[in-house]
Amino acid sequence: MREYNPAMLYGCSLDYTVGSRIALGRIVRGWTIDQLAGRSGIDPSTLSQIEGGTLRAGGHRLYCLARALGLPVAWFFMLPKQQACKTK
Repeated sequence: MREYNPAMLYGCSLDYTVGSRIALGRIVRGWTIDQLAGRSGIDPSTLSQIEGGTLRAGGHRLYCLARALGLPVAWFFMLPKQQACKTK
């Protein structure tokens, strides 16, 4: 039997889910990683890792990204049921 892992949401890594939502918010606006990095004050390399789900975005980074994108922080945690996800 699998252990309950609160870091998983709909069978997806929470880091991947949050990163995907950040990327979606950026792409919908037509922004590059460099543009979002400049608006949020986060290094482009760090932002790339966050979007890819390989680096966890802490509260301060999520706040900065939400503010730059004009979104509530909670939006990063929403996952449509149809969205494909990677499991770790």
